[in-house]
Order: sequence, then C-alpha cells, then structure tokens
Amino acid sequence: MTNRWVFVLGVVLLAVFALSLAPVCARPDSPSAPIVVVRATTILPAPTIAARYVGAGAEPTIAPAATAVTDEQSSLQPVRYSHYWPPLGGVNCGWWVDGECVSHMASGYRWQDWVGRAVACPTEWPFGTHILFEGTTWTCMDRGGMIRFVDGIPWVDFLTPSAAYGYGTIVQVRVIFPEEGQ
Repeated sequence: MTNRWVFVLGVVLLAVFALSLAPVCARPDSPSAPIVVVRATTILPAPTIAARYVGAGAEPTIAPAATAVTDEQSSLQPVRYSHYWPPLGGVNCGWWVDGECVSHMASGYRWQDWVGRAVACPTEWPFGTHILFEGTTWTCMDRGGMIRFVDGIPWVDFLTPSAAYGYGTIVQVRVIFPEEGQ
C-alpha cells in the first residue's frame, strides 16, 4: 500500500512540474523573444488536407469587405502573426468525433467553411471585422486565449494549414471594422 501512495505522489509532483514549465516554453510576450518584421514574397504551400475543408458546407453569411476602402474606414497597423490548424489538435481543437475536429469557432460557425478566410482576433475587435493582408480579405470569426494585445500590438491567428510567417512576426495589415448595425 505504501508503494502505491509513493507512486501517486510521484505522478502528481511530475504533473505539477510539467505544468509549471508550460508558460516558460512558449511565451509570446517574453521580453527575450526577438521581434522580427519581414515581408514575404511567397506563401508556403498548404498541405493537401486543406482542400478537403475549403468550401465544405453551406456558404457563410457574413457581410463582405468593402471593395473600395477609404482611409477613414480602415487603419493600417501592425499585428503579431500566428496561425492555427484544427486538425493538429491540442489547443487548435476542443472537440473531436471519430478522429475529426468538429469544434466551431467562437462566432458559432464551422471552421471547415472558413479555411483561408477566418482569423482569431482580440475581443476588442467585433466579429465581422475584416483584415486585408497581402491581397486577401480575412474575417474575424474566432477568439483565443493568447489572442490579445501585447505592448499595444494585437496577436491575430490565421486559420491556415501552414504558417506563412514565423510565430510572432510583426506584419502590417489594414483593419476594417464593421459599420454599426451589421
């Protein structure tokens, strides 16, 4: 009986130690993390699994981005780039059925219908906010625990099968907030 309690205590202590290391391993707001501003000329190819999700299901009904955007309607600002891909599991997906991620985004929509078009934005930006980035209009459809402002620069998590930039890279985007009542 004593060996069993020693084993249980050892497992509990190991779990506490492992959890205490988690914040040290990946802290985007760490002062030692280098900040790099780059401009990529190519985007990494997406794995073929992405084709399975693009266009799946019904077409979402979110107001499209304005075709002609004035400076009064939008603002150019830096964001910290990140990407997420639900089939990877972990923090990317909270609900699995038969080996497939079936979680919905915080907006209530299926992530599968928004691959290559949705981003997780800070809570200060309402759902439906558009982000223009490298010729693509992205829509704020999701949230995330680490998606927040750090030193005045927001994290934005792009729903893509692979990253176009390194984690935390600062990139310039144009932000278009939805009009009142949309």
